[in-house]
Amino acid sequence: MNKITKRLPPFVCLFLILLNTYTSEALTDNLEEGSIDDSFLKDLKSDIISLVVQESDLQKAVTQCNNDADCYNAGKCTRTKDGLRVCECISGTSGPLCKDVDECINNPYRCGNGTDVQCLFDLVREKAFCKCDNTSKEFDHFEKICRVPCPEDTECEPNGRCVKDRKSRLSVSFCRCKSGASGDWCQIIDQCESKEMDCGSDIGVTCALGKNGEAYCECENTKQSFDYDDKVCKDCNCGNKSYSCKFENGTKICDCKPAYQQRIDECALCDCGYFYTLNCSFNATGEKICGCKPGAIQSKKGECITQCDDNKYKCSNGGTCDKITKMCHCPKGTSGDFCSDIDWCEDVRCGGWYEVLCVYNPETTMGECKCREENHVYDDKAKNCFEWHCGPFGSCTYENGSKICKCPEGYSLYDSKCGKCDCGKTESRACTLGYGSKKCHCKKNYAPKTGYFLDDGGRDTRCVYCNCGDHGECSFDGDKKRCDCDEHYLEYSGRCEECFCGNYGTCKLRNGEKVCTCDYDYAVRNGICVPCTCDPPGLRGIGAKCSFEDGVKYCKCPEGFVNEYGICEDIDECARGSCPSSTNCVNVPGSYECECKTGYELAREDDNPKFDGCKETQWRAATIALAVIMVSLSIIATRQILKKAS
Repeated sequence: MNKITKRLPPFVCLFLILLNTYTSEALTDNLEEGSIDDSFLKDLKSDIISLVVQESDLQKAVTQCNNDADCYNAGKCTRTKDGLRVCECISGTSGPLCKDVDECINNPYRCGNGTDVQCLFDLVREKAFCKCDNTSKEFDHFEKICRVPCPEDTECEPNGRCVKDRKSRLSVSFCRCKSGASGDWCQIIDQCESKEMDCGSDIGVTCALGKNGEAYCECENTKQSFDYDDKVCKDCNCGNKSYSCKFENGTKICDCKPAYQQRIDECALCDCGYFYTLNCSFNATGEKICGCKPGAIQSKKGECITQCDDNKYKCSNGGTCDKITKMCHCPKGTSGDFCSDIDWCEDVRCGGWYEVLCVYNPETTMGECKCREENHVYDDKAKNCFEWHCGPFGSCTYENGSKICKCPEGYSLYDSKCGKCDCGKTESRACTLGYGSKKCHCKKNYAPKTGYFLDDGGRDTRCVYCNCGDHGECSFDGDKKRCDCDEHYLEYSGRCEECFCGNYGTCKLRNGEKVCTCDYDYAVRNGICVPCTCDPPGLRGIGAKCSFEDGVKYCKCPEGFVNEYGICEDIDECARGSCPSSTNCVNVPGSYECECKTGYELAREDDNPKFDGCKETQWRAATIALAVIMVSLSIIATRQILKKAS
């Protein structure tokens, strides 16, 4: 009884208490009267059993429905066999009135443990979902709390990004914050909120989140950096060769670009050479300190160099190597780590061109200018070296600062040298060499021909006779002569001949004769296409053609037509029996067509019935054969009948 009453409504429990009181009083009354017998106990037991029912039946009895509106989550109000009206729940819901959602009961923390969210049933998807009390928020299935959704990434930047909640039935997105940030928009930086990172009270500084999730203080002025000791923004500039500037323990620290190091309070170039340097830095006074590789020392110029010796690393220009310091002692007029610098040459007295060398003269202790390459001469006025060589076949002179080459006959100048160049003595005007190839300049009626056979059996380019007349240019395309004729001229038999029919026709040469093809309504008169029409005056009808004969205009009917009293009439070729007997003739304007008769077909697909005729089809031949047989049988039968009659 206790188990049942714990789950029943209060008024049902009251009913059972009254029932218990009633039965107790009945027993007491009967005991006092002394009339308790078996029949009384039997009736009492029957009454109690009819009242005390099973828990489920009692639950149904007290939660009956009147209609579907009393049932939650699309439940239906139906009548049972016992006559009770109860709610019939859809899958996923349960309870007397279908108010319970199975997923919510089985997983009490499905919607987290907040007080601002409810676990409800989605009738469309037939699944449980979490609904926030605040309509501006949606349930975040990842964080298990109600949050404001984000429409795009910019809402979450710079401390997070907008990520779609794939479990959400509305496909909303929420800000996924970086480590160290929180809030609907990732706007809360945890270390800043907890004051673990103290950025002071300077209005020009904000507490920001770093890449590793650690908070830092950022100055609004990009030319300043935050001093964590004094908790204020200070000017911090290391020059344009730095990546950043910051303060550590009150000291300015510069993050310099490659090949640059901090020199006092800015980034400066720190170069100790390439081959023999380990590192380069500046001391507190700004002096460069070179960390050199073993076997190398810092030179006077502040670079790491190898130590001098008497073998591989000798001192130049007569300098001597100090055995103790391993550095060179240079003679007068020279300097540098290995005495390779010549003082006289520092003023670029030799012009500075690559072709010119400035070398040391120990006798004068000064420098002098010399050419780097042989067969060159230095011109002090031009401060440069010039070639003093015209090749093995030419003679060279130097006048007014310029080289002059003279080449013998059969040679030409190219790239300041005389090279062999012969196009024929009498046939050519000149022979030149350009970019390593020979070019022949021929006389009139001659043209360059490549592959010309020489007397020694070789082949070369020569000027060869080539004439296309006075109205064209002659050339060779390999061994073939080619004429490039002037306008209104065409090539015929290696000559450019006149071929012009006026502006209303095209001209061709046929066997050396000019042939004009004129435009519509034009005809040839005296070799020129001139206007020529036949209507009016002239022949009427279809397609009268105009022409000139001895300068007189004539109108003729086209092929397939005949002149009938001044009118071009169509010739009926079918009346003349023009088609083969196996075809039908069809007359068309100016011509005729032949078509296979019924029972006939072309012998081959490419046959023309007008010329090749048609052949009988197999069915027609069979029909004729059958007809012959039938006629023959008819004749035989007739004869037999006549014979019997006689």
